[in-house]
Amino acid sequence: MRVEEIKAAVEASPLLGGCNLPASGMQVKYCHKGQIVSDRQKNEEILGLIMDGSMDVYSIALDGREILLSQLEKEEADWDVAFGVSADALEEGKEYWQTGKDAWTGYSAVSFVILYNTNVVTYRELPTGWDSLLEPRWKGRMAVPDPLKSDMAASVLTEAAKNSEKEEFLDLLAENMQYQMPETFKEVEQGISDGRYSIGVTSEEAAKAMLAAGQDVDYIDPEEGECFFEDGTAIRKRTPNLDASEAFVTYTTCDDTKWLLRTQLLRQPAEDVAAENDRSDEDLKQRYSRQQEVLNIWKLIMEEKSGSAHEQEQ
Repeated sequence: MRVEEIKAAVEASPLLGGCNLPASGMQVKYCHKGQIVSDRQKNEEILGLIMDGSMDVYSIALDGREILLSQLEKEEADWDVAFGVSADALEEGKEYWQTGKDAWTGYSAVSFVILYNTNVVTYRELPTGWDSLLEPRWKGRMAVPDPLKSDMAASVLTEAAKNSEKEEFLDLLAENMQYQMPETFKEVEQGISDGRYSIGVTSEEAAKAMLAAGQDVDYIDPEEGECFFEDGTAIRKRTPNLDASEAFVTYTTCDDTKWLLRTQLLRQPAEDVAAENDRSDEDLKQRYSRQQEVLNIWKLIMEEKSGSAHEQEQ
């Protein structure tokens, strides 16, 4: 396998992407097609990345909204491990996971803040909380990733809508972004750094990294309180590759992975957050239900805007 292909596989990995790990430190082997959910196109061969002295790390990912529960309910799943899936979705689908001490295992947690460009936002304009994103002065200059394309963005908007004083928070937010939004948090961060946007939402860890790099940005914690996104890993019941799946889950909680999370991926290990925030299984289920409601409303908002724009063209 060529070095360029190894580099591409590393960057595609939700576990290793962005770590700048040298391709020379990797070995490669192929797994059976379709047995582990891949972040590459379906039916392509899945790359197993092996770091020196570590367990096998498979490049796997799962959206968690569109595929996860619907495939499991229809018994159409041909994968072993659900990885990087929101804790809410994992709890909702608990009946489908391999039983053990816990049905699923926490992987990481991200806290979110409001980021702003210090060259553009004055002291009098500083945001204070989620409703600051609705201020008319930021129309077309405020960014949150599309919640239909990002589980983390969906989690943020669910929390923001719940705590907002505005009943029509989602409608006002979409209008203030002029119904145009980036797909990723990295696009938000880059846009705020170069002045394309004035304010937006990103993770606290990413904001700290930008500050440490000397970029002209700063951030505030929303006055409504902390907003966390938690994700985890689960093994599908009746998987034919149980030993390999358990080895992967073990890797996601080992010290090497925790080091990667803290130092390279700008996240916290899930166990760190769990120790600070007591949340019940019922809390997770309620949060999942609220998130589905938010996503349904957001879809309607965007469909109505798309339909309106089509009528105007005619």
